[in-house]
Amino acid sequence: MSRKRFFKKWDLAIIAALLLAAAALFLLRGGGGDTTAVIAVNGETLYEIDLKSVEEPYTLTLENGVSIGVAPGEIRFFASDCPGQDCVRCGALTKAGQAAVCVPNQTLIALRGAPDKRAPDAVSY
Repeated sequence: MSRKRFFKKWDLAIIAALLLAAAALFLLRGGGGDTTAVIAVNGETLYEIDLKSVEEPYTLTLENGVSIGVAPGEIRFFASDCPGQDCVRCGALTKAGQAAVCVPNQTLIALRGAPDKRAPDAVSY
């Protein structure tokens, strides 16, 4: 009695081609393009930073007691003298449409740019 093989040569070739196509789609998925970070205090824009052009990490220290960390492709509240530190724990902003606020110091960081079309419209926690 002959035993049938589970996969034939062509089955393996098709599976390999599908895996390669999936990997290519994953690696080549487009982002939102250029992202600009806007830093505002009391509603007045102080800085606009093109995050794509940042080559080395640096820190901006504002007069209101807030330090902002800027790195290639991301920005975050680095330190603040506010009591809750919620702005610091917010983490890095990397995608257009994200924002973080330090309410006691009236400081806003918002990312502008074209959003990723495949990203969800909203996320709730």
